[in-house]
Amino acid sequence: MKPGLKNETGIVAAQKNVKINKWVIILILLAAAALAAVVLLSNPKPLSVMEGTASKNNLARTIVVTGYIEAEESENHILDTTQKVVDVFVKEGDDVKKGTVLAQLDTTDLEYQLKRAVINYDTARENLNNTSVTSDNSIKQAEINLEKAKSDYEDLKKKFEANQSLYDSGYISKFDYDASKKAFSDAENQVEYMEIQLENAKRNSSEVSQKSQRDLSNTEIENLNKKIADSTITADMDGRVVKFDIVKNEYPNQDNNTIIVCDPASYKVEVEVNQYDAVKIKTGQKAVVKIKGVDKEYSGTVSKIGELAEVKVSGGNKESRIYIDVLINDIDESIRIGYEVDVDIILDEVTDVVSVGLDSIKTDADGQKYVFVAEGGKAVKRFVKTGFETDFDAEVTEGLKAGDKYILNPGNSLKEGDIIKTSL
Repeated sequence: MKPGLKNETGIVAAQKNVKINKWVIILILLAAAALAAVVLLSNPKPLSVMEGTASKNNLARTIVVTGYIEAEESENHILDTTQKVVDVFVKEGDDVKKGTVLAQLDTTDLEYQLKRAVINYDTARENLNNTSVTSDNSIKQAEINLEKAKSDYEDLKKKFEANQSLYDSGYISKFDYDASKKAFSDAENQVEYMEIQLENAKRNSSEVSQKSQRDLSNTEIENLNKKIADSTITADMDGRVVKFDIVKNEYPNQDNNTIIVCDPASYKVEVEVNQYDAVKIKTGQKAVVKIKGVDKEYSGTVSKIGELAEVKVSGGNKESRIYIDVLINDIDESIRIGYEVDVDIILDEVTDVVSVGLDSIKTDADGQKYVFVAEGGKAVKRFVKTGFETDFDAEVTEGLKAGDKYILNPGNSLKEGDIIKTSL
């Protein structure tokens, strides 16, 4: 054989051997892949699930609303802005008894008016008893009153003109200017009134007119006595002064003319609820009151349900809403009028029952409820019966007892027999 031919034959044989080895390797790899698939199928990767523990709890259905703390019982004193405060006897935070004097208003003008009214009354009564006697006394008194009114008018006019100049120059406040202006106007009206009184005294001397004058004077005396009595501001109840923004020796104004006394042992929360919730609420139902910013829960009781629902518009929609009072039962020093609170009104509840998370309970095609439990590393159905339910939890009456483990929120992908790995 020629040497060249021998070499060509060897090369061909070597090429055939390489091809055979490639196929062997491919077959081996395919066999290995098939074996791995069999192993994986026979030993699937476990699903990670979380376990919970069935436990005994108190469950409640609630309505959650927001409101503000108010006094269950209180009294408000709104002071007359035309009377100066001459003395104060309490401050905010003081506890007072019924009848305690809180403040005293100036009664100088009222007492003067009372004296004048008494004179008018006595005059009218005397004239009535002596209808045939001339009415000189009443005329004289009317003239005196008119002269006094004119004198007061001139004095107040000068004072007002001076105050007007001071106000224009910025030396006195608008409040003082307005007070001076009002006093001047009142004096002007008083002059006109006294002029009318004098004319009446000259014109009316009959018994009828004297009776009318007597009765008018008597009514004026009664009104003035009441105003003088009311100028001594007293507490109408036992309680605590929670607002006292008046200042001694100053006239009250719209920003500081209020005294509030309330019962510190009785506070409530007024909340507004819609019709669909209101029909479920009854007086006497329990509630949990949570003051925003205070790490404590207070017990409450529904004490009042309003008689009238109000139609309110929100976002273009009409909705009937009603006010409900919740009385706070356990009062402490953290409670203040005006604090914002959340209130959980308990519609109904059960106590000391075995419960699980509501999202862990499934229902099969036959309507039977079950949960998944872990047994031997697999997910197993445990059929249960449920009772009371809330938005988050369900009472279990059969199938689980306190302390039993179950799979939390298994979702729709978990099936019975799935290999699982549990964690708490």
